[in-house]
Amino acid sequence: MNSRFNALLISREDIEVAKEYIAANYKDNYEAVLPVYRPIDSTRLDTAKLFLVDAIKKSSIIAEKHSNSKYLDEAYLLIGEARILKGEFENAIETYKYLNSVSSSEEMKTEALTQMMRAYIELGDYQNADQLSTLLKSRTLSKRNRQTYLLNMAYYNQIRGEEAVTAVLLEEAVKG
Repeated sequence: MNSRFNALLISREDIEVAKEYIAANYKDNYEAVLPVYRPIDSTRLDTAKLFLVDAIKKSSIIAEKHSNSKYLDEAYLLIGEARILKGEFENAIETYKYLNSVSSSEEMKTEALTQMMRAYIELGDYQNADQLSTLLKSRTLSKRNRQTYLLNMAYYNQIRGEEAVTAVLLEEAVKG
């Protein structure tokens, strides 16, 4: 219970506050196509970074002190998300790979793979992103995982300059 109601709650809240700071510090350019995901600029993360570091620290407590907790998978997902928001893509990938190898939940493994796909896209490693996309197409995705997958695919296509495909994928993601 402590894992869920203390560390995970604080981690989730820290990540949400960090996202709010990131959003507040990003200026949309309405004369250009808006990005699917806001660009991650680690030099402009000052305040948000403090919350992301705290989220990683709190979620890591579960891994260190409660290694048999049923909330361990969620803790690793939060660590990975915080690392992506900090711009630590290699570390996020390692976190998601670890979760994918140790989790007994297929849904959590799939969520780790969908998030890992975004980290590969951010790194510009399109070969691994393509491989994950192909793997995820063959899996049954929950509503949440499907939406994340579609957003990541839209982001990937936007980076490649395929605006029409991006729009279709975004419409599918919004439909749920």
